[in-house]
Amino acid sequence: MKRIDRKSLILLVAGAIVMSLSLIVKHYIPVTDTTDGLIKGIGLGLIVLSLIFISMKKKRELQGKR
Repeated sequence: MKRIDRKSLILLVAGAIVMSLSLIVKHYIPVTDTTDGLIKGIGLGLIVLSLIFISMKKKRELQGKR
């Protein structure tokens, strides 16, 4: 298995941190549902974006081998 490029890995880790930050902030500070949903949406968006970059890179590598 090949390594994940740096940009995708940073986005994946940032998304995971934002998702966990949402849970931590909600535990200690009263947060509205809108704010909580926004934070979770941003985290999920970063994770999905990193997976898109990973799949695009893998697709390019497969096309280059043909």
